[in-house]
Amino acid sequence: MLVTKLITGPTSEPITREVFMEHMRIVPENIQYFTITLATFLATGMITINGLVFTAHATTTTKSARQFSIAGTDTQDAAELVSCINDSTYGVPGVMASNAAGVVTLKATVPVTISSAPDDATCVKMTILDKYIKVARIWCEKMQGRAYMPQTWELYSNDWPVGKYIQLPKSPLQSVTSLKYYDDADVEYVFDSTNYNIDEVSEPGRIVLKYGYSWPGVRVRTSKGIIVRYVSGYEDETKIPPTISQAILMLAGHLYEARTFSVEELIQRENLFGVMDLLEMDKVDWF
Repeated sequence: MLVTKLITGPTSEPITREVFMEHMRIVPENIQYFTITLATFLATGMITINGLVFTAHATTTTKSARQFSIAGTDTQDAAELVSCINDSTYGVPGVMASNAAGVVTLKATVPVTISSAPDDATCVKMTILDKYIKVARIWCEKMQGRAYMPQTWELYSNDWPVGKYIQLPKSPLQSVTSLKYYDDADVEYVFDSTNYNIDEVSEPGRIVLKYGYSWPGVRVRTSKGIIVRYVSGYEDETKIPPTISQAILMLAGHLYEARTFSVEELIQRENLFGVMDLLEMDKVDWF
């Protein structure tokens, strides 16, 4: 039996929020901003941002930082506030915000004027857009048998292959980190990389034995006896085929537009058929 598991997900998405907003013609309206100087933060004991009241309770080791706690135990508002302040589009240069257990720490690295993020509703909407993009990317990867941005996976097997190679799901294959196996006593062994070649060209990618070499004769344990750790994904978003990028945009747009739809309305929509047609072009079959 062969099983794969995601170990480390991608650090970025193939589609940025700005590209998605342009694709969907999303233009934030009625966004109100207010401006407060850093001195105001430090001099007063309370401040309201996006409708949330934060009370100053501590000064950090630097004079340019101050901590604020929100009332109650719900830390989600604090997390969303931090996301807004640090957002690449609406963030303030020279100001960083961090959150821990409902405590927001604001720190200015240079003398600046701190502008608030958009209103709370818009801020939440921005966060939701990121989730739509991520969900669309994960779904498209699964449908295609691919990994788009670099990510680390593990393949688990209970026995050595009959042939000379091991196929690694999630194309394109970038590199193989390790090939380990365990005997009946759970003793770990490493199958040295000098014994095999890595085939990044085939889809799916493969570990191929060199001439004159064979798989170890050790009887592996009955569960997860062989573990291959490897990295899959395109080098960066510019290397991803445009058909894939378009499919992610279409599916993310479908999720955004269908957020208030009934089941009957969802069934009638045809967006997913176009997405599947695009994904079918570069689909990878794993045997």
